[in-house]
Amino acid sequence: IQHVERRHIKAFLDRPTRAGGQPSGAYRQRVRASLQHFFGWAAEHGLVRSNPASEIAPPKTAPSRREHVTVDERR
Repeated sequence: IQHVERRHIKAFLDRPTRAGGQPSGAYRQRVRASLQHFFGWAAEHGLVRSNPASEIAPPKTAPSRREHVTVDERR
C-alpha cells in the first residue's frame, strides 16, 4: 500500500462498471470515503506516510429525486 498514489485512486474511481457504464456519483463517494478511512488508519499505524485519498475531492452526485407532491402540484 506504500506505493498507492492519488492517480491510482482516481483511476480506480473512474473505472467502468461491469456493464460498461460509469459508476454513479454516490457509489464513487462511498468508495472514496472507504479508501480515505483505510489510508487514514494506515497512516496512523505508520504503514503509509500520507493519505492519498484525502487529496481527492468528493465526486459529484446527481440531485436526489423529490419523493413528494407539493400542494400546488395537487391542484
